[in-house]
Amino acid sequence: MELIDQITGNLVGLDTSVIISYIADEAPFAEILAPIFTAIEAGNLIGVTPTISLTESLVHPFRSKDTETIQLIKEMLLESENILTIDLNSDIAEEAAKLRAQHQLKTPDAIQLATAIHAGAQTFLTNDKRLRSLPAIKVVVVQDFVTK
Repeated sequence: MELIDQITGNLVGLDTSVIISYIADEAPFAEILAPIFTAIEAGNLIGVTPTISLTESLVHPFRSKDTETIQLIKEMLLESENILTIDLNSDIAEEAAKLRAQHQLKTPDAIQLATAIHAGAQTFLTNDKRLRSLPAIKVVVVQDFVTK
């Protein structure tokens, strides 16, 4: 079974790790993620992520002065019609606080998940195994699709 077969609905939450792995062409994750991003580019899926993903994904390219990757990330997260980058608001902040309180999440992880939940995503795509057991949204871990 492929990763794309695990996506429920047409709106998928994208964790920063997923975005970075795909943009950086990180093996083996980029190949596993390619059908997801192809579906997003085609408009068959809509990706949703918080603005904190912009912050997190730009750190390494800024450190290495990789202007090409900086531009690629900005285009993907700020100009794509099929990836919604959502600003933090009071509803998302409150949901994130509840998730932190109930599941001992770090603030960035709670914001990621709260944004996806608030947007109506049924699936959250990540590579963080610690997020796997949340009841409010189906969490799919990319690492689970790596063949050994």
